[in-house]
Amino acid sequence: MFYDNNKCDGCGVIMHDTDDIVVCPVCGTPQHRECYKANNKCVNEHLHSEGFKWKAEFVPEPPKPVEKKIEEDGTPFGNTTPLMPMTATKAENIFMKGILFDPNDEFDGIKVREAAVFFQQGAQRYIRKFMRNKEKKITWNWGAFFLTPFWFFYRKLYKAGLVFLCMSILCTIALSTYVEKQVAACPEFQAAIEEYSQAFEDYTAGLSNTDKTKLFTEATNKFVLASQKNGNILIKTFAVRIAVILAQSIVAALLADYLLKKRLTRIVHLSREIPDENGRIYSIARSGGVSYLMTLLALVVSMYLPDIIYSIAETINS
Repeated sequence: MFYDNNKCDGCGVIMHDTDDIVVCPVCGTPQHRECYKANNKCVNEHLHSEGFKWKAEFVPEPPKPVEKKIEEDGTPFGNTTPLMPMTATKAENIFMKGILFDPNDEFDGIKVREAAVFFQQGAQRYIRKFMRNKEKKITWNWGAFFLTPFWFFYRKLYKAGLVFLCMSILCTIALSTYVEKQVAACPEFQAAIEEYSQAFEDYTAGLSNTDKTKLFTEATNKFVLASQKNGNILIKTFAVRIAVILAQSIVAALLADYLLKKRLTRIVHLSREIPDENGRIYSIARSGGVSYLMTLLALVVSMYLPDIIYSIAETINS
């Protein structure tokens, strides 16, 4: 059979005739030998009981244009086939693709197939982590560490994301206020900043290139010299900022998987009260997954809200 340019159901990588491929004798699924060895069974073994048979994927030829003909009652000629709704089995098969665990395996009372429908993006990675760490309540999440607080909004953990976002904004405002007070207490440093700002404006004005370079260079040298004399202010502020960010990231990385699993458990248990299987899977899929919109909104808020609050505070105090 021709396997070239078809995806391996184990890793999702395109297979080629030169790859080391094995074929399941039951369903005929071709897969990389390493994918088979990883679980010591066919990647689609959970579908064998349904009589699953692998079929090669191909790109269909584009349909030829046809002349539209309308019946007298306004309907097109020929039979029209309605779209079939997504069933629970189809949804589970989609999200279980590439997951080398039995769909009915469990961790913390949650079946693998239920977890796959909930996680959707990254399901293979999270299921593998939770299956291997069944006894651990706290695990490390690198995504949350590097992307706090946006990872929480991405995974629809909005309460936790809001807490970390507020902490980040408050920290930014507090440090900005601290720096402003320290700069105000050092007239030489403040004068250097003002001269540097003025030189930068003149640098973009209609002066000659020689004048621009001379003024900007002199102001830059004064600013650097003043910064060195008062370097303890900037160094302390920078160190505090780094320490706060690092502390937030560590806490987020330790809590992320725990909060995600807790939400998964709550959603799945609530869905089990729904008698209809299709409705239950739809409920899990709708509540799970990720949110790109809320992630973008959180990013915009973190970029502009501190400046807005700071400007309002300055206006009130002036």
